[in-house]
Amino acid sequence: METIRVLLVDDEAPAREELKYLLRSYTDLSVEGEAADGLAALEAFRSLKPEVVFLDIQIPGIQGIDLAATLSQMAEPPLIVFVTAFDSYAVRAFELNALDYLLKPIAEDRFAATVRRIRETRMDRAGKYQDYLKGLRSLVQGYSASCEDSSDNSSETNSGYPLSDYLTIYKDGRYCPLHFKKIACLKAEGGATRVFSEAGEYLIYRPLQEFEEILPNGTFFQAHRSYIVNLCFIQHIDLWINGALQMELRHVGEKIPVSRAKTKELKRRMNMQ
Repeated sequence: METIRVLLVDDEAPAREELKYLLRSYTDLSVEGEAADGLAALEAFRSLKPEVVFLDIQIPGIQGIDLAATLSQMAEPPLIVFVTAFDSYAVRAFELNALDYLLKPIAEDRFAATVRRIRETRMDRAGKYQDYLKGLRSLVQGYSASCEDSSDNSSETNSGYPLSDYLTIYKDGRYCPLHFKKIACLKAEGGATRVFSEAGEYLIYRPLQEFEEILPNGTFFQAHRSYIVNLCFIQHIDLWINGALQMELRHVGEKIPVSRAKTKELKRRMNMQ
């Protein structure tokens, strides 16, 4: 049986020992590392590349939910099992949106159910794993939105730019703000989106549909159900088959199809005869 790499994240050593004790009964799960705070956990994840993270919700440094948000943007997000000592209304939300949650002290039968869910989700990459990612991102995005609403209702940053003018991308251990005007194209790739920009290419684990609502309509145009383009980056528009069009954009290494349903709108937007 293939080994599943595990990372334990909890600021309390006895809690980590409890998890290790429970995991001893499952020979296919191997504890590769431990961390007592969010920053150490992030470093451990980068070096160990675990497939599963048991994550305490309340830890020093980066809070557990914030760490989960960061991990959810990785190229291969791990399966995250939240661990909490607080039996409150919030637990229901974690149960609905996370892979699983465990309430301390952890019952052995409850832990066995978690292991079964880990194995099933890991094996079904096209189905259950994708559902898990969708739920996880929904959870962390909802948490972030509630924090922003309660702490700051301002619509502008200190520089005067509206917050919606930027897409912040996590790559190589850092957050990179990318202004919308520097984005050339967004392409759907399964449940993720590939972003082509002046700064390079990025793969973001959010569906293309989410960007339809936040990109400025005056600049961006949905040429096809799988492509949203920045009209400012168009180099050429060519006739294609059956009356459709295709276009070439700067910083995009492929031709972008324009569906026949979108051809008339593109010609109007670009003042084409």
